[in-house]
Amino acid sequence: MAAAAAILDRYQGLVRELLSAIGAEVAGGVPEKDPTELIAQIVAEDKLLKEEVRKYKKRQELHREMERLTSSIDASDAVVVQVERRLRLIESSLIEALGEAKEKLANIKKAEAAEATVEELLGLGHRLSAAHSTTAPRDWQPGTSARRPFPSVHEMKSGSLAALAADSAAPT
Repeated sequence: MAAAAAILDRYQGLVRELLSAIGAEVAGGVPEKDPTELIAQIVAEDKLLKEEVRKYKKRQELHREMERLTSSIDASDAVVVQVERRLRLIESSLIEALGEAKEKLANIKKAEAAEATVEELLGLGHRLSAAHSTTAPRDWQPGTSARRPFPSVHEMKSGSLAALAADSAAPT
């Protein structure tokens, strides 16, 4: 920008000299400098000025491109921040789910280690039934059906779960 200002100052000085030389010639006097030489210098300064204007326009284009890229980067940063938030939420959900899964696995291992008898299961069934926390079969009505809403010991031992347990316990 300083170079363009210096060129404009020289340009202005040459134009003044040219005008005073033309004025001196019109008045019949002899100009200090030859007007054609001054015009050649003005044309040279004009070329320099045009080159500076071209450079300035190029800088403006680069500046606009930098601003466009900066806004694009800012938009990308916003997306990255949003994705990061989502990932952190997912991470916390996964950590919570993993903790629950570990707890369930520990309970399963504990349950597998402590075998319950049929009598204990029936006792639990009675307690649950007394607390109204389970439901009877859909077709069972109190007083109308002779069978109970829970299986007997004999039914438990002859059921498919008992058969599976017997098959898995049998030596191969």
